[in-house]
Parts: sequence; structure tokens; C-alpha cells
Amino acid sequence: MPSMATYLAYKRAVKSQNFRLKIMRNPASLRLSSFLRNHSRDDPALDCLLEELLKSRRVLAAKKVFARVAPTVYAKRRTVLANVLLHGIACQPAPRNSRRVRKLLSLVEDLSEKHHFQPDRVTVNIIIKAILSWRSVFDNIRLRALLDHLVRGGYPAGEFSRQHPPFGTVPTLMGRSLTFEKFGISENVDFNRHVRPLYRMFAKGFYARGDVEGARRVIGILKLEEQKNELAKEC
Repeated sequence: MPSMATYLAYKRAVKSQNFRLKIMRNPASLRLSSFLRNHSRDDPALDCLLEELLKSRRVLAAKKVFARVAPTVYAKRRTVLANVLLHGIACQPAPRNSRRVRKLLSLVEDLSEKHHFQPDRVTVNIIIKAILSWRSVFDNIRLRALLDHLVRGGYPAGEFSRQHPPFGTVPTLMGRSLTFEKFGISENVDFNRHVRPLYRMFAKGFYARGDVEGARRVIGILKLEEQKNELAKEC
């Protein structure tokens, strides 16, 4: 079976021939699709190749590839590949705002029903990333409420707690409909995989909305949790 080295050599060959991966239905993405069909389902190169299809805006082709490999891989591997698909779609230039969020939520449900996809906290991060880009509706007040909701759901919060979240907002149904309760996620929170990227996104989102206080509070929480994580490694 082709290895990661084979894939990297292939990718260099693609670049040397001046293919433009961002153009829809270009020769490179067609060749990538063919390469995927004959690739080992457990090889990390499969993730990279799926990303290439999505970067070249061949979303339908990427979905077909996932549908082909999903029945042949174990549950955790299926979740990883589904998250690659979701992230690639979330990064597409269109649709935007409400349509993007609804599309992602609909796709999560579709993948779960048809391919037994089990969403995890990486899935939550992907959806929240799309929410953070929707500035016209999700202002800094709603972002504060969403972060508080995540803390109430078990995310670490430095000197704050579930009972006393960072911004002290009133619990609402908004966050519940968009995060882990909806997908039945019970996975433990990992600082490096889940918390750090999530809180960095929140800090950036607060800055983009002019909420410097909110951003600084999140950064303060992140620094404290980083210290806790380092101490835990030493023990």
C-alpha cells in the first residue's frame, strides 16, 4: 500500500507541474480522488489526501470518498476522517454565517445516521469555529454566554467553576442546542486537543468584536490551565 512518503512524493509532483489546487475540478484533485480509492484506510496519508480534495473545493468528491471508506474503518478512525471532512467544509468560502452553521449541524446528523459517525469534542470545536465567524448574530454577549455554557459542561476555567463561570451569564438553550448535549458526547476533555485550540478561538473572536476584557479573561484562563497541565505532566 502507498505510504506517507509516496503521498508526499506525489504532492511534490503535483506542485512541480504547476497544478492549481484551488480551482474546482482540476486534474490534481481528480488524480487525488483516484489515489484515495486505492489507499490504505488506516494510513495518515488518507487524511492529507481528503484535505487536498476539500482545499480544491471538491466537497462532493470528498463526501463520496468518506462514504466509501466509512464502513471499512473502526469507530475512532471514522470520527477522525469525519472531522477532517467537517473542518474542510467549514473552511469553504461559501456558504457563510447561518447557512454555514446549519449546513454543518445537518451534516453531523447525516453522517451520524448514515455512517455511524460518533461526534467528539473536536467536532464541537469545528462547529464553534463556524459560529465565531458569524459576527452579525453572535456578538460578544452571546460568545460570553456560549463560553459559560461550555464551562458548565465540564471545560476547565482556571479560577472559575461550573457554578461560577467566567462571565456569570444566565444559562440558555442556545449553547445546549449547538454543543455536546445535542450529540451525546461524553469524551473527557483533553487540554492540548480540545481546550487550547478552543480558547484561542474564543480569544480571537472576542478581539474581533472589540471585547478586549473578554479576550483577556479567556487568555488568563488559558495561561492558568497551561500551568496546571504542565504540573500534571511532572507528577
